[in-house]
Amino acid sequence: MRALAHSKHAPGQGNSVDAEDMAGRNVMKDSVQAADPAVIARLSAAPVRLAIVVGLSGVLGAQLVWTAWQRPPAAAIWQGAMILAGVAALWLALRLWRTRGITLELTATELREAGGRRIALLSEMEHVIGGSFALKPAKGFAVRLAAPGPTAWCPGFWWRQGRRIGVGGMTSSLEAHLMAEALTGLLVAQSKAKPKRPAR
Repeated sequence: MRALAHSKHAPGQGNSVDAEDMAGRNVMKDSVQAADPAVIARLSAAPVRLAIVVGLSGVLGAQLVWTAWQRPPAAAIWQGAMILAGVAALWLALRLWRTRGITLELTATELREAGGRRIALLSEMEHVIGGSFALKPAKGFAVRLAAPGPTAWCPGFWWRQGRRIGVGGMTSSLEAHLMAEALTGLLVAQSKAKPKRPAR
């Protein structure tokens, strides 16, 4: 009887969870549009994830440099390799820390950084790439471009290589999901608005 009663309440509990999730999305969407009506979605760094990644990179870099200096391996080439790897890890930690104030913005015409740096125009995009096995940043999404663009990289936020753009890494997973959904809708509307080629 207790199990039966629990099963009767389960659907109601699921609906309440869905309602809370939808309410949270609506609040986030309203706050974004209130700040700037032209911005459809924003994406910023997740503080906890940023602190973990920066901390691990810094600790790893410091440990490699200290080990290579205090307990050098027998071969000098390995000592040099350890120092280079440690310096690279420290450099990455510094670069990641400096990007903590970056925010990505999606408008009806482009995907950009809040400071004005353009990532790509919507007219240059074909579709959003998702799925668990897609080549994309963690907790993010990827976009396929109509033509190759210049290579660029903003650690922890986005990268562009050839005909693909990756967005995510140290960003909020919910904000990334909402941006991917909004971008998908814009690209679908864009493809429908394009004139169709006459059949031969």
